[in-house]
Amino acid sequence: MTMTVCLCRLPALLEARKAGLRVTLHGGEVPGRSEEAMQQLAFHPDRLGHMCYMEDRVKEALLASKIPLELCLTSNIKTQTFPCFQDHHFQEVFLAKHPLVLCTDDSGVFHTSLSQEFAIAMNTFGIQEKDVQRLVAESIDYTFASDAEKLELKRCLLPRLSQI
Repeated sequence: MTMTVCLCRLPALLEARKAGLRVTLHGGEVPGRSEEAMQQLAFHPDRLGHMCYMEDRVKEALLASKIPLELCLTSNIKTQTFPCFQDHHFQEVFLAKHPLVLCTDDSGVFHTSLSQEFAIAMNTFGIQEKDVQRLVAESIDYTFASDAEKLELKRCLLPRLSQI
């Protein structure tokens, strides 16, 4: 379940969680919504999307939370959230060793692929092949798959990553 919401929908989110659903909240996509972002962090979703606009207190709370963050480089540039890739908060989150999932957002709309997003991260922020391997491997842990499915994904994918 992925939602961009104010937490006025908190009863529905709590009901979803009670039913065993995992929750991703998208936040920080427009400036001036720090209170909403803090409420989202307090809810402690399973994942967060974007969080592009963060005052220092939101950033500190996010990094302390260890909630995996979905970042979409091309999407954030094409929607003019950031003027250029170099200004994207990817590197700050990456260097903080915060749980991170590189995503495409909507690959058809933004004309990108996950491979292209990793290439952008490598070319723009200087991440190395070993970093890509680690990000991919860790992102499996942040999926909403069962433990058995995660093990199978790692069994199939990780040997291929070492060939990069």
